Amino acid sequence: NQYLTLAPSSTRYTLAATASSAARFFTTQYTPTGTYALHNSDDSRQVALQGTTSVLLNLIDATNPNSTNIPGGSLMEWATFTTEGNSLGVKDGSTLANRTWVVVGSGTGTGGVALYDGVSNTTQSIVPITISLVKA
Repeated sequence: NQYLTLAPSSTRYTLAATASSAARFFTTQYTPTGTYALHNSDDSRQVALQGTTSVLLNLIDATNPNSTNIPGGSLMEWATFTTEGNSLGVKDGSTLANRTWVVVGSGTGTGGVALYDGVSNTTQSIVPITISLVKA
């Protein structure tokens, strides 16, 4: 068991071995789609998915995400999360059925956590994981 963590002055979530390092979140529902925004510490900070292609979308911390602050050449989405069965998922209109959360890199989480599209080739080493939601 490992925990999602956000290192100081980082925007990318990684994994940590200790519960004391775990990031804490709260949700707000986005009513039109029935999905959730995940917030870290206050309602101006949201968990988002970001990448240059949809093969690997990194799990990041974004401040006041909106369509005008998406970095050039990037894909970015937020408020598209599901929480069924206390497992974090994504509902963003994709028809890809095999998308999964992965650790990018050595498996220690140092490379970060991302959503893998489940079908494309990637040159990066990835290890599938499940992100479980646990009440503190």
